[in-house]
Amino acid sequence: MAFEYAALGALDYLPCRYGVSQLVMRGPEQQIGPEHVACLGGTETFGKFVPEPFPDILEQVIGRPVVNLGVVNAGLGAFAGDAGIQGVANMAGCRVVQVMGAHTVSNGYFRVHPRRNDRFIAPTELLERLYPEVDFTEYHFTRALLLRLRQVSRDRFATVVTELKAAWVRAMDQLIEGLEAPVVLVRIADAPLVDSGEQKMRGGALFVDRQMLARYEDTKLVEANISPAARATNLRGMVYAPMQEPMAAELLGPAGQAEVAAALSRSVRKAMES
Repeated sequence: MAFEYAALGALDYLPCRYGVSQLVMRGPEQQIGPEHVACLGGTETFGKFVPEPFPDILEQVIGRPVVNLGVVNAGLGAFAGDAGIQGVANMAGCRVVQVMGAHTVSNGYFRVHPRRNDRFIAPTELLERLYPEVDFTEYHFTRALLLRLRQVSRDRFATVVTELKAAWVRAMDQLIEGLEAPVVLVRIADAPLVDSGEQKMRGGALFVDRQMLARYEDTKLVEANISPAARATNLRGMVYAPMQEPMAAELLGPAGQAEVAAALSRSVRKAMES
């Protein structure tokens, strides 16, 4: 089967929707019940270019059905305002929520696409006043915009980051309030959490620090720090067309997906048994 996929240059993700949600998720669609684990997250959870994303591997490890509610290019903003998908997740016995970056939430400075949260839609008047020298029509993705804002002025950029963090907390509060316990948060990154301050402009959980996550003491936090060895073999086993290789190189490959599943297994098993 892998050779057939490679020949086609694409995987069949069996896209599906659950309930009234407009979010398109990786299939096959399942009838979710209390014996299931529901995994909510972005591209890493969905497993773009990966035949077996970590929800599939986790299912094999813990011996319980796991449903993949990951969405390509989605962030916290897509899930926080979607009561439909929260209701679907609450049918499961445990919810795993990927920690997604603070740049994926509409905030006081700019709006993001409601489902493809990596997309920059428009600045607010507040951002236009803060950065009058920037032509915002040149930017379509939030990360590219933020790189430009930091380049223009690190002092003003710090003000933007403060608002991004506050907006992330508001969105995460909304999401956690909509989910029933137990909830397991998983942060997928190349390095451990920092206490505070500006972080590198790389990684999925952009600007999310230890202080922000400490608010959710009723949840279990799993830090899935991807090893250098997994990153070094990132493309091995991924399925993509030749022109997609640069994109694939930036995503989580099969070895990293397996490390996430291993990091989650104990906490998820314990949550399902409680």
